[in-house]
Amino acid sequence: MSTLIFWTRVFFSIIFSILGIIMIIRALQTFGTDYMSVVYLYFPEESKIQNHEIYSVIRHPTYGGYLPPGLGGLFFTFTLYSIIFYLMFLLSFYLHIHFVEENELLTRFGQLYREYLKNAPAFLLNLINKGFFSAF
Repeated sequence: MSTLIFWTRVFFSIIFSILGIIMIIRALQTFGTDYMSVVYLYFPEESKIQNHEIYSVIRHPTYGGYLPPGLGGLFFTFTLYSIIFYLMFLLSFYLHIHFVEENELLTRFGQLYREYLKNAPAFLLNLINKGFFSAF
């Protein structure tokens, strides 16, 4: 029984890690290194709202790509410390996105971005458009 549990944990760990790495690589290929290195923060006058279709499914595709490998690590070790660490990891992502990045985008783009917040989830996929996401 313990062998089955071990290999199940390894399986989920590998699946989540591969999914996250693929998401990060695709985000780099799609948006480029300038966008991914948040150049828009240093040159806000040159920034504009991105309209790639991936944003209809998930608001933060790169950050969403960082979360599955962490979940894979949680499955692999599956200790109280790994659960606490992953929850802290999620909380830190949420706090940074909500209080830093999205506030700046709301200030910069106003009502247009406020409407977008209602339509696209931050990290979890919008399951209605999951077919498009798999193509991404």
